[in-house]
Amino acid sequence: MRSQMATIHRQSSVADFQRNVHFWDRTTEIYADRVVYEEIPDVALATGRVQLIDRETRSEVAAESLRYYRDGGRIVAWPRPHAVLVPRDTTGGKPFDLYADEMRFRSDSIRSEMVAVDSVLIERPDLTAVADSLLYDDESEIVRLRLSPRVETAETFLVADEIDVLMVDSEITALVAESRARAVNKRDPVPPSVRAAFANVSANSFLEGDSLYISFAEEGIDWLVAEHNARSLNYARESPPGPVETWSVNYLQGSRLQLNFRGDSLARVVATGGHRGIFR
Repeated sequence: MRSQMATIHRQSSVADFQRNVHFWDRTTEIYADRVVYEEIPDVALATGRVQLIDRETRSEVAAESLRYYRDGGRIVAWPRPHAVLVPRDTTGGKPFDLYADEMRFRSDSIRSEMVAVDSVLIERPDLTAVADSLLYDDESEIVRLRLSPRVETAETFLVADEIDVLMVDSEITALVAESRARAVNKRDPVPPSVRAAFANVSANSFLEGDSLYISFAEEGIDWLVAEHNARSLNYARESPPGPVETWSVNYLQGSRLQLNFRGDSLARVVATGGHRGIFR
């Protein structure tokens, strides 16, 4: 540890470092205005303009207060810390920004886990998500969002009781939503006049069900599956673009619906299990 001032209490095995403090060990670096280190429980309490750096992944956390339990590799940061998380063992992977009222980290040489609670916000170039509870496991590359989660990508707005974000090498490969799941297509190219022509119909294409699975390809959504009480609504242009166009709306219900896409266009819908539909 380095600082501009230090007080060592030998009987209680406490060291109090103040002003421009730099604390580091094999896995972690901490910069702060003050660090109080207790040798017996092996705990460091950092306060005032705290910055934590994971020396392996280069992930960072900024907070007002942070407690580092060196025996066990646990870290607690509060209030409203900001983390920039870099996935482990990836090259060129996308980091993501995370905000929450409190964050708890646990790491070893193999994996890292993080729990964030209350007013959680995730921001990435390809995704924005909010929830009141988050669990991130960098070994399995799964972000679990609970308690009123909402996820937004360039194409989709997704809500459900539970949402999991699945990644491979830090790239999002799928979204899994459970219980009262609803996905709305943000890129509907439907003119307002078309929406007005279909009275009492949703203004956007959507997919609903007790569970949703959204799979991504490089160019965007590859396919979607809704299971149990599944419902979908899709607009489509049935004529070439021009001053006068023919549009359709297709509504389907079934036990299971699978939607396949080709680029930005819906290519196929397969409905099974008590299915019915309306096409106009």
